[in-house]
Amino acid sequence: MPWVRFDDDFPDHWKIEPLSDGAFRLHTNAIFRSSKWLTDGYLPKNRLDLIAPRRMKRPGKYVAELEAAGLWEPTEDGWNLHDFLDYQPSKVQVKTERAKTAERQKRWRERQKAPVTDGVNNGSSNGVTDGVTNAAPTRPDPTRTSNTSSSETAPPPRDDVERLCEHLADWVEKNGSKRPTVTKKWRDAARLMLDRDGRTEEQVRTAIDWCQQDEFWKPNVMSMPKLREKYDQLRLAAQRQQPSNVVAIRRPKQANDELFAEAYQRAAAREAGLS
Repeated sequence: MPWVRFDDDFPDHWKIEPLSDGAFRLHTNAIFRSSKWLTDGYLPKNRLDLIAPRRMKRPGKYVAELEAAGLWEPTEDGWNLHDFLDYQPSKVQVKTERAKTAERQKRWRERQKAPVTDGVNNGSSNGVTDGVTNAAPTRPDPTRTSNTSSSETAPPPRDDVERLCEHLADWVEKNGSKRPTVTKKWRDAARLMLDRDGRTEEQVRTAIDWCQQDEFWKPNVMSMPKLREKYDQLRLAAQRQQPSNVVAIRRPKQANDELFAEAYQRAAAREAGLS
């Protein structure tokens, strides 16, 4: 099973410290549940009774407190735990580590079955050392840094994620700021937008184009995690720029899919008119 990681400043964090006792218990329990279920910080609304501590009778009364604190980010059918993957291993990392452990155990068992050719001492010592040491659970090791652990289990790069991260970095640089470094947080946010939030690559790319040409949003969205956090606000802001009758006659899904594209075209037209 995966291990849950907390740093020693967790209780004193400015979002955590003001929580009521019930909200604090529900939030910490949710971190353990998501880690156990390998949901990458996602909490299904219909499992709230299982997420809550066993003796908590009405967990729903604490949800609004956690949403207001920015710790639980609402989705259509549940919540995302804010910055979960910054501290906890992802599903991919856990499964990769489990596969490595299973392979080490398999090799050890095969060595145990092989005939002893170098005498009793060699067969006995090698079998015990490799089997016990390498097959140990993935318990946190205080002598190893978290960067080393995550680099060994990091998922392979994805072309769609890299394209989106580089596209936003290009825009930030084009707008006169220092080119940002594409980090693991950037890649995780882009991956979650595609895999968890159900956005297409083209939708995210167009959202980047729109917000980076908007005078208010371009200084406020300069990273991929911030883009994911503000995506729905950006969509509503773009929607407010549309004529109301256009939105009314369009199916909701169609309106959402084309929203950023049309807002981007209008922005480009205004810029061409001024040049």
